[in-house]
Amino acid sequence: MLVIPYILVISHKFVSKLIFSQICILSNFFLFKFYLKLKLMIKFPATLLLLLASGFLAISRSSTPKQPNIVFIVADDMGYQDVGFRGSNIRTPNIDRLAREGVILENHYVMAVCAPARATLMTGRYPIRTGFWQGNLHPRQEFGLGLDETLLPEMLKRNGYATHGVGKWHCGTYTWDHTPAKRGFDTYFGLFLGIQDYYTHHRGSWLDFREDYHDADSEFVDDIRDDLDGHYNTYLFTDRSLELISNHDKSQPLFLYLAYTAPHTPYQAPLEDIEKYYNSDSIQDSRKIYATMISIMDDGIGKIADALKDRDMMDNTIIVFTSDNGARRMSQGSNFPLRGDKGTFLEGGVRSLAFVNSPLIQKTGYINTNLHHFSDWYATFQNLAGDNPKKHVKTQLPIDGVDIWSSIDNDLPCREEVLLEFRDSSKYLNAVSDVPKTDLCDNENCFDLSGVLKFKDGELTFNAQDFLALRWKNWKILAGSTFELRGWTTKNNGDGYIGISDGSGDKIDRSHVSGTLLFDLSSDVSEERNVAGQYPDIVLKLLAKRQGYLAKVVPLQRRQLRDDIVMDDGVWRPWAKDEHELQRPPTCAPLTGNVSSMDPDLVSYATEDRVTLTCVNNYIISWAASESDNSATIKCGGTGWVSEPLLENFSGAVGCVECNIEVECTEGTCSGGECVCIDGHEKSTDYPSLCTLIKCPILALTNTAADVTGPYSPDTIVTVTCNEGYHVAGTDSETEQTLNCNLGGAYDVNLKPCVEKDETERRDNHNYSRGVAHECSSIVAIALSLASWLI
Repeated sequence: MLVIPYILVISHKFVSKLIFSQICILSNFFLFKFYLKLKLMIKFPATLLLLLASGFLAISRSSTPKQPNIVFIVADDMGYQDVGFRGSNIRTPNIDRLAREGVILENHYVMAVCAPARATLMTGRYPIRTGFWQGNLHPRQEFGLGLDETLLPEMLKRNGYATHGVGKWHCGTYTWDHTPAKRGFDTYFGLFLGIQDYYTHHRGSWLDFREDYHDADSEFVDDIRDDLDGHYNTYLFTDRSLELISNHDKSQPLFLYLAYTAPHTPYQAPLEDIEKYYNSDSIQDSRKIYATMISIMDDGIGKIADALKDRDMMDNTIIVFTSDNGARRMSQGSNFPLRGDKGTFLEGGVRSLAFVNSPLIQKTGYINTNLHHFSDWYATFQNLAGDNPKKHVKTQLPIDGVDIWSSIDNDLPCREEVLLEFRDSSKYLNAVSDVPKTDLCDNENCFDLSGVLKFKDGELTFNAQDFLALRWKNWKILAGSTFELRGWTTKNNGDGYIGISDGSGDKIDRSHVSGTLLFDLSSDVSEERNVAGQYPDIVLKLLAKRQGYLAKVVPLQRRQLRDDIVMDDGVWRPWAKDEHELQRPPTCAPLTGNVSSMDPDLVSYATEDRVTLTCVNNYIISWAASESDNSATIKCGGTGWVSEPLLENFSGAVGCVECNIEVECTEGTCSGGECVCIDGHEKSTDYPSLCTLIKCPILALTNTAADVTGPYSPDTIVTVTCNEGYHVAGTDSETEQTLNCNLGGAYDVNLKPCVEKDETERRDNHNYSRGVAHECSSIVAIALSLASWLI
């Protein structure tokens, strides 16, 4: 009964095109048979209606996207090589199968340590924006993801998803509002902090294991699960995930975030499992516990995949597996062949093991070498969920991730640059101690930065260095003062950890260096050869990007540890009930430097305070659209100053600048209050003080596989293919032509049109004559008459 109304609204053009497309490709014999069937359908028009209806509705179903279930699994400190499909001697049959049946992500970048990586995933934003650029998060620090951030589960929940978190949170818990069940998760089962005993579930002397949710009356419940003492937490996390899948209401999409603690320290595993998985000499004794922790996790992942199939959910599910960073140097894990480990910005610390498995992916069973970043999952899931951030009351802050589904689905490149780490002590609102640096640079190993870029001296600690770590295309740059260099883990950790040379021929565990290192990852994935001296133009290009990222760094007070915190009942809980109880410096300090409108004697501005920012000395507002914009309203947004109203197309730092410097404007220099563009760049039409890359123009094409394509960035190779029956003008039979986009926005050759092949060639290639075409047109006339009569 529902079919006929759909058919009655179909225009005669649609029907005629549908019939025409079927008729014109048939031979004379099939045309005659079709004509007889058409006469029968005219006699019984209901038959034709039902035929067209079934096809029309099938087209409608296939073109309507359905929100996918998302199962996102994170391992903790797992080595890049510690899976079977990378030649490891660790048993991971389920991970191997899912990876090989899906898409292995070869260049998937994360952050160097736990908390910044998870904060990046949850927000889609680099740590420089969220404050996690300070490094890892200690349980006694009053810090967490800002409440103005729209987290991944919150975004999916507002689009109808059931959202469940299992395992490790580690994104801040000093107030209840920072805990996961109040940040978008319907339920959260696991630990708040970053580490715990696998059996007692304690961090230090206090328990950290709970199940949080909102009851039927929407009241928040914090259920402390001390009854699970003695149960191995990897098993608990798997069992909880299986329970959630079993009880899931399939009328709504599912988001399951499963953050295992394995194989993070402490290294613990049931003895019976060690004997079960590794009772032979297939793996060295020192590695057996670490390996067993991974194999138990692998077994759980296999059960989760089976559970999704058993509930007929797998056909519309995306499974992502990744590690939050590389293996620790002393963990018995292996990042081979990558250099470095957790806590460093070498590939072994920031390039993670990752794959995607889903029946929704068109191209599977291959290794994807495109560039991806942890922040990209937010943008990808946002688009798959159909979210429109403009429709929601809560403003979504600018994100750094890009939608990578086309890359996963069809192996199409989606980005060419990722920020791996950035710190500058000038962004601390309180003083930084002056500690001499250890400078191990010499003319052979470090590029001379004099007159190009100067970094401040910093402490020899993870939380105080000044540096830039960036990948652009195949190039990787490490630059700054006192960043750490380490060596290599060997395959399967068979030969242990290989240290680095101290210059005398001896090997040392690590060193802190200053200067610039440049690696060409296309030929040196192990980062053994510093080529900064050979490619000074690449070094300067990448260092020029630093200013744009610096503008995006949210200024912060240096975190302080609360030594006075005591958990009276032996359970880790938030200790600050509201903002008035927080023993921490102000969130928004007065802006200084070429600013006339803020009170320098005022200690702080409260959240939501609004002031007029006025720039002096020919400085302009950092998001100015012209050189005369020197005044604007700004608001204290909780994590720093923001424009008021919030500008969606501005992602830099609020303040007064000599000229409007965003990432694109780093391709120019400030002069006379404006940006003077370097070669290959031009003034932006939207923001005259910005420089943007000059791209090669859109190609208006006819008789090709695409109607319009471009614009393209320099160094892009464009291939244009003619449609069947056409060839490149001026050639005998060529059907493809290649153009290179050069710096300055010009193609190296002119695009030639695709012209129709001559009549004889068409007849030979397609085996039809003018008589067949005439007969086809006659039947089309009949079909059009029939269609008009039916409508």
